[in-house]
Amino acid sequence: MVLEMKKGIAMHLISLLWIAMLCVVASLPALVNPASVWAETVFPASADTFITMQDGGPNANYGGTQSMCACRGDQVGYHRHSLVKFDLSAYAGWTMEPGTQPIVELWLAGMHTAGWKGNPVRADLITGRDWDEMSVTYNSFFAAGQALTPLVTHTVYDSQVGRYHTWPIPDWVVQDWLDHPSTNYGLLFESLTNINKTDAWFHTREVAGHEPRITFEAIPEPGTLILLIVGGVLLFICRGNAWASRR
Repeated sequence: MVLEMKKGIAMHLISLLWIAMLCVVASLPALVNPASVWAETVFPASADTFITMQDGGPNANYGGTQSMCACRGDQVGYHRHSLVKFDLSAYAGWTMEPGTQPIVELWLAGMHTAGWKGNPVRADLITGRDWDEMSVTYNSFFAAGQALTPLVTHTVYDSQVGRYHTWPIPDWVVQDWLDHPSTNYGLLFESLTNINKTDAWFHTREVAGHEPRITFEAIPEPGTLILLIVGGVLLFICRGNAWASRR
């Protein structure tokens, strides 16, 4: 009886050692080169639209349209802002690859001006409240509690229509979206010029192949590997105990 118990314990220890070795080997790529676990990936927008005080008025919704606008002009009533959101909840808890630069890209579909009149468009982080593509309006978006954090500006010209334009955003923005998916409210793109007829129109996700997109690199949290190891060990112990009880 004692001999059988010793044999059982020895088998457990040997099996646990094998499991530990396999887990170490499996995790080597992440330990040696984290980038090998998660390569640079492009995510399309999960929601996009624009809001304006013009056109249908500040209570009109433009969700589902194929284009969105960023312009300001010399009057408040001319303001149009584009809204874009990326759903990264499937990667909640992941970590941005150190030293990498996330980028957001919009496809410039057209401009309402001559080429010399550039339109500086700034990407702002939305930090106040969430919005819904199919119901948001100018008035509802800027209701009490909304807040914006300026990030980066990129100037577009009508000579550059028909291609993607890039806004490099800080890595902490994407990291915060990965850490707190429920407060990922996306970005607002607003024009900073007061020159009339410099409207910049971008394609929305309704135009296949031209949708807004974000590119970044991230790796799984270390806890994921630990849970796999612990889970494997517990599973084997349970199976081993069940086998021993049958003897």
